[in-house]
Amino acid sequence: MISGILEKIGWQALLPAQKLVDFELAASLAFEIAGEEGLMSDKEKEKLSREYFQVVANVTPLVAEYIKAGKTPALSPVLAFNRKEWIVVNLENLKFFLEPLSKSYWESLQMYSKAIYPLGGRVLRKISNLSVTSELGVLMGYFSRRVLAQYDWQVPGPAITGRLLYFVEPNIKAWEERLHLRPYRVREWICLHEVAHSLQFGLHPWLEGYILSLLQEYIGLAEKALGLIEEKLSKERMPLSWSWLWWKQLVGPEYQTLVGKVQAAMSLLEGYSDHVMMEVGKKHLPYDEYLIAVLRRRVGQSLASYVLERLLGFHLKLKQYELGEHFVSTVVEQKDLEFLNQVWQAPEKLPSWEEIHYPEKWIDRVKE
Repeated sequence: MISGILEKIGWQALLPAQKLVDFELAASLAFEIAGEEGLMSDKEKEKLSREYFQVVANVTPLVAEYIKAGKTPALSPVLAFNRKEWIVVNLENLKFFLEPLSKSYWESLQMYSKAIYPLGGRVLRKISNLSVTSELGVLMGYFSRRVLAQYDWQVPGPAITGRLLYFVEPNIKAWEERLHLRPYRVREWICLHEVAHSLQFGLHPWLEGYILSLLQEYIGLAEKALGLIEEKLSKERMPLSWSWLWWKQLVGPEYQTLVGKVQAAMSLLEGYSDHVMMEVGKKHLPYDEYLIAVLRRRVGQSLASYVLERLLGFHLKLKQYELGEHFVSTVVEQKDLEFLNQVWQAPEKLPSWEEIHYPEKWIDRVKE
């Protein structure tokens, strides 16, 4: 695996860099890391997709009843994926955001390197291209071996039409075998978590648009900062500290405010789904403390969103998702689920990052 990765990067290093992210190379690196084991035939995938759809159909009424959803939306299409299919879909979705930013970034990088490093600008641009591309490819390959399931809401890119629930069968099977878990029981619990996400977005259409707007606002801030490069270079020739996110030095408090909104939204989404999975599962599914312990270490933040967050500099941590579950549980204990469900009424009702830490502040604000 390592030799294959180094060979691909080595040959690419000899070519001139034309853009910030080489998605073909990133996919090739991700495929190398993903490996070939666990490949399924089309017939096998169709059979598994039907089985997963049935599990989703079975647990959806249970989730809807607990969250008091009333009439539930139609079930999302369900697919069983190989690792490489997961990589392809998520890379295509990531392009939706990364390519426009990549263009602005690349133009500013060329201007910056020409002014600051006139003799080494080409090398700097190539290093930047290879570092970002390699990080993306390695991250996607690594996570393709770990992700169990995903409700595809993160990026409304061109890879798919509509929202999908997909399950990475080779990873689920390997996980079950390694930990000696009973297959059907595991899949019910995983489906509970993903169905909770599906209903969050299916019942509240504004939510996807809100998260999309945060990411677009992020890109706007990035482009604004990149636009200041020329002005800065006209006044001084001292280089900025170098990194993939070097432009953040030119962004003011707006960036931290935006990151706080993203952190709060992501924490709430995952915390709510974790809470629903636990409460519905304990009531309706066979309860196994060992199973729950391993599930809570593995089922949680969507790994595809983690990749986007990592590349965009959010760096959300597992603890932040634990805070989301603490927020949800605290509000339900002090009030009830109906009170908590006010978060889905409008963006203004979502908790801030501070309120995620201190749920009582959100309770007091919403009561007023």
